[in-house]
Amino acid sequence: MPRKKQEKLPDVFANFRGYRRPRYTPIPSQFLDEHLRFLSGAEVKVLLYIMRHTYGYGKTADRISAKQISEGLVAPDGRRIDWGTGLSRSSVWKAIQSLEEKGLVEVIRAKSPE
Repeated sequence: MPRKKQEKLPDVFANFRGYRRPRYTPIPSQFLDEHLRFLSGAEVKVLLYIMRHTYGYGKTADRISAKQISEGLVAPDGRRIDWGTGLSRSSVWKAIQSLEEKGLVEVIRAKSPE
């Protein structure tokens, strides 16, 4: 199996000198204390992304596509909101299905033109 090409790191790391005073996305302690140990890396990435785009914006639910979780979000003016998880869409779907089976997310599936 060919090795995956190393992704070039974005400039966000070029002058990194530590995190700014954090603005917070609430992460439930129960996730960290009880669930983290039993989740795969992909599941953790996907769940953290979902938490950021729900709890982080004061919501309990949101429309988030597998493409967005994978590749991130760009505003209509071209400004990058986030970089996503970097997982392939198939890995995102596998993680979502597993998180759904564990009862950690509720998914309402909708088909888009993409």
